[in-house]
Amino acid sequence: MPKSTLIGDLADLVLLAPPNADQPIDYVLLDRDHREDVADLYLASYPPHVGAADLNDALAEMDSTYAGDFGTLIPEASLLALRGGRAAGSIQVVHRSPWDADLDCPFIIELFVHPAARDHGLGRSLLTRAAVACQRLGETQIALRTSDEGGTSPAAFHLYQLAGMRPYRKSVQSSGSDGSTVGRGADRAGIPSSADPLITIERRRDPRATEEILRALPDWFGIEDAILGYVEDARSKTSYLAIDDGRTVGVALLESHFPQSVELHLIAVHPNYRRQGIGKQLLAQIEDDLREQSVSLFQVKTVGASFDHAGYAETRAFYRSRGFLALEEMNGISWDGPTVIMVKPLRS
Repeated sequence: MPKSTLIGDLADLVLLAPPNADQPIDYVLLDRDHREDVADLYLASYPPHVGAADLNDALAEMDSTYAGDFGTLIPEASLLALRGGRAAGSIQVVHRSPWDADLDCPFIIELFVHPAARDHGLGRSLLTRAAVACQRLGETQIALRTSDEGGTSPAAFHLYQLAGMRPYRKSVQSSGSDGSTVGRGADRAGIPSSADPLITIERRRDPRATEEILRALPDWFGIEDAILGYVEDARSKTSYLAIDDGRTVGVALLESHFPQSVELHLIAVHPNYRRQGIGKQLLAQIEDDLREQSVSLFQVKTVGASFDHAGYAETRAFYRSRGFLALEEMNGISWDGPTVIMVKPLRS
């Protein structure tokens, strides 16, 4: 099912009846000091195939949130709920949607509650408190994304309906040629990462799209010679593409060194499509094909941990979440700084 954006009037949301709490709840403003608590909560709140695969993955997700990768958080509306001193729920609201350029209101990128704290109205309370905070800032509406693909629970749908939230538009599958198409179907607000069902993986080459994707990711691919090298590689190396409605939105290139081992030479997803599980979908198809070819070992090289870079910390967390293990870090492999070699056995 397509993902949908819902929008609601703050005047309605602030009137949601408060729940009857059977245990006192403390609400605090979210900040970096809560990083590990929120990561633990995030990990516990979603199944592994929907949210974070492990704690490192969850920490990377929270680091990206604090870094503003999904927009600037509204401090007054981004809250952590504590029950008995333990993290029980969280809502994270940014000033404007990072994916819907024409949506002019605050946007809930995340709303989740620990399984042990559900069915007590905590999600409703977090939503209401965020709405009050946004209303005090002079805003009149708030929006979020939902999905029928397992990310948004029936209880969450019921809450949004109760709050009077309605579809902003029919779907967010695509919105034009300016690149502001779908974003993170990970779609927080109860929609953790899972690939859009309309994304298909094809084994073919698309050098032009490869260049477009790399240039849209300057934090990872900011060196001109490197970009041109990857584009040239895209003309000859084994290539897998993630396709959305005819558009290439992700690419992976492979290099075979020996019959029994293959290297992931490149993987990149357009920023407007990141955090939808597309990278996972690309790797899953590649690994299935490699197993059929009796390949035993899959390897990848990336920037090592001794080089402080938030983007590459996220990259390493992604590989770890997909089963890659760090083998060795050394300098001078593909650049002057540290490179870590990560490997994944494909056959037992």
